[in-house]
Amino acid sequence: MSAPSRPRELAFRFVGPIIGVVIGVGVVGAVTALSGSRLLPPGLLIGVLAGAAVVALGATAVGLLIGRRIVGDRLEVALRVPDARWRHGRLEADADRSTFHPYVWQVRIPTGEREELGPTAIRPDAPRRPALRTIWSLNPQTRIVTLETARGPVEVAALPSRLELLRQRLAAGRASGPGA
Repeated sequence: MSAPSRPRELAFRFVGPIIGVVIGVGVVGAVTALSGSRLLPPGLLIGVLAGAAVVALGATAVGLLIGRRIVGDRLEVALRVPDARWRHGRLEADADRSTFHPYVWQVRIPTGEREELGPTAIRPDAPRRPALRTIWSLNPQTRIVTLETARGPVEVAALPSRLELLRQRLAAGRASGPGA
């Protein structure tokens, strides 16, 4: 799977909220224009709000579909070398090569240099929950696993569904490797 182009992803991330604000201001402007200086009848107000809710739900569904197509099915993780700080970002992984793209804070906009981790394998020990003291940097629902990389052991915290996807990608990389 090829990585999405960064300018398209950044444009999508910045333009999406702007479109939402424009639609919201438009709805408020339409309600204000319809009412003039008199009060709106409750039925009309409820109808406008229901219509806005339907448009918002439809726009959310379309936005999610477009976002998935632009951004792809990526592995969003927190990564750290043992006993260091957690850094959030995107992990592109297979058995031959893994790359970590750090995010700006936790805004999901890739920044900085990509870190090549080299060949990667998950240690067989069971995933563990994050410590309570890390609640400000890690989602309590994440699980932590240790990856063996060319740079040494690296801890990765991700939601269980993302860890399963990571395992599948690593297994697919080994199955299609030169020894298969």
